[in-house]
Amino acid sequence: MPPGGIRSHLAITLRTHRHGEVIVGPPTLVQTDPFGLCRRTTTSGDGRRLLVRPRIVAVGRLAKTSRIRSSAGGRGTPGDSGDYDALRAYELGDDHRLIHWPNSARTGQILVRRHVASPAREFVILHDTTPAAYASLEDFEEAVDFSASVVTAVTRLGHALRLGTTTSEGVWSWSGGERCTADDIARVFASIQPAEPRRASGPVGTAALRTSVRRALVRSATCTVVTGEPSAQLLQALKDSAFPMRLILVCLGPHRPSDEVVRWAQPRGTAVIDSTDARGAAVQWSMLTEAAR
Repeated sequence: MPPGGIRSHLAITLRTHRHGEVIVGPPTLVQTDPFGLCRRTTTSGDGRRLLVRPRIVAVGRLAKTSRIRSSAGGRGTPGDSGDYDALRAYELGDDHRLIHWPNSARTGQILVRRHVASPAREFVILHDTTPAAYASLEDFEEAVDFSASVVTAVTRLGHALRLGTTTSEGVWSWSGGERCTADDIARVFASIQPAEPRRASGPVGTAALRTSVRRALVRSATCTVVTGEPSAQLLQALKDSAFPMRLILVCLGPHRPSDEVVRWAQPRGTAVIDSTDARGAAVQWSMLTEAAR
């Protein structure tokens, strides 16, 4: 407390166009006499770690019902409808709710139900974190804003969703009915940053996508790929016949997609969105999803 018992409040406005982790402080107080002869500097406390979340833009006419089915179970797990056609041995990673306890006790081996219906397919967002895909960091930030906005909108409607990147192994998931909060957005997208060039380079083909990301794409009903100018490696990876998905390619940047991208998209029936900012891309994306009802 300052001399004389007067409380003071210091407010600092942080202006940044970058999302992710920012260290603020520690605050430093500089005092001088009126003539500038004496100077005293006092540092108080420690620096604070802040998470700057992406800007969320409105995703307009997104349908409240869609062809995307959400899972009824927990995070990324199939729900238990009670209908199954066989039992099999438990494997690491199986949902514990699928264990058939009577037969497990009788045989002495943990058995799980194998359902007739395949697990519900999920919505997938694949965010391109290859630096060469973007003309500038501002374009990358616009892409992050768009991805975060779609994650927020889709989970708000109760759809199951997975989010992955092109240069990392991590995949984040939200099960059906699970909201993505502002804290989730700040924490998850703080990890989504442009990769180092040495990490971004990789072999041509499906190896351009990490194993966990490929698994998410295989089980997806529809996928939105958010990028700037997609690389030949990424386009080649997305041609994998194991991906039974409806694909939307969102290109954010100052230039329209190249002729190569358009030629790649047309025979696949892939929708291509091009916009200079997240707001324009969100409008186009919501119109596409509304038309697909």
